[in-house]
Amino acid sequence: MAISKEYIKNTLLIALSFILLKSFNLVLPYILDDVGYNEFNKVFYYASLISTIGTFGFTYAITQINFTPVILSVLVVINILVGFFLVNLFSGIDVSLFNILNIFLISFSSILFNVYNFQLLFHSKTNKYFLTIIIISAAYFLALGFSFLLHVNILFLYGLFGFLAVGFCLKYFDTGDVKNISRVKDFYKIGASTFIINSAAGMVLMADKFIANNLFNVKLANAYTFSWAIIAPIFYLGNVAEKNIYAASGKKSLKSAIINSLGLITIGLFFYLIGILLLTNLFSNLLPSSIDIELFNKIVLTMFGGYVAYIFLHFPLNGILFKFNLHRTQRVTSIAHIIIFAGFISAYYFNLIKIDPNNYLSLFLIVLSVLIALSLSKIITIFVLQKKEVFNFFK
Repeated sequence: MAISKEYIKNTLLIALSFILLKSFNLVLPYILDDVGYNEFNKVFYYASLISTIGTFGFTYAITQINFTPVILSVLVVINILVGFFLVNLFSGIDVSLFNILNIFLISFSSILFNVYNFQLLFHSKTNKYFLTIIIISAAYFLALGFSFLLHVNILFLYGLFGFLAVGFCLKYFDTGDVKNISRVKDFYKIGASTFIINSAAGMVLMADKFIANNLFNVKLANAYTFSWAIIAPIFYLGNVAEKNIYAASGKKSLKSAIINSLGLITIGLFFYLIGILLLTNLFSNLLPSSIDIELFNKIVLTMFGGYVAYIFLHFPLNGILFKFNLHRTQRVTSIAHIIIFAGFISAYYFNLIKIDPNNYLSLFLIVLSVLIALSLSKIITIFVLQKKEVFNFFK
């Protein structure tokens, strides 16, 4: 099937968006020392974990019920407070009052931005989507620059500049006018299935870095986190494929997006593997001094090998599940995800599975097992419950 101009444009804009957003995390270890990088990551991934919980499927729910920014903001604040409670309940990690403020700013701006930004993409407004990505990425780098020049805490400026950028972007977002509070119940109901399906994996990945930066020693934690920063683009590759499915308009364009997305993932992973092999074998001297090279080389190749299967399974299926509006399948999948997630948490709580603080493999294999189990449940529910609808589409 020929690749359309729309698909090429969407792919380029979405790919550039991910590069802009995540380049900050790649630059940071070159600016901070090993302790500073570890301290930033502790708070950043704490906020990221709360953001994952606090989003609660609002990215999809806002496309169905577009509340005013004030009502949406109130709901986001409530979700963040719930997220704080849950993370503290399960982690038991003490956080200073200053870092609580930083976590709140980072979480609030991240959730609000992601909700409205996804809405633009869902409605095929990729130009505005890309513009808002440029604005918030520029804000984060400005925060880094001011922190370096003025010797102000980077976490505070990161959260503050992100908050200001979201306020500026409101004029580009499709902010709604729904003020009926009685629809909040429906809003949460729509978001619930999306949250469980999409955020189960996200919470696992955020908890992964949260645990690593709080459990491992500084050297191992930094190598593990930076390895993720290098590997993360393969997830963005999958995300590009998935978001191309969302951005497609019309049956022909949608069918093309699904098929082409599989090819995009295959080609992208092949070239990315070559890039990683070149980095670990020829250009390791380019790595920041805050990262242990030997540890990094082992961890980054392990992560790549493990996550490849997940990339192929998760992202195209996710695009199909939500773009096709398979509501019954979404509900069943969310129940399956709850069972899987609860099973692994219970196993960890009762010490049936343990994480060795001196061995990254113990953490990584648990994370990978959860992700694969979640993806397999999605395959089963889609092709058992609504096989007819999906296969008829491709005829």
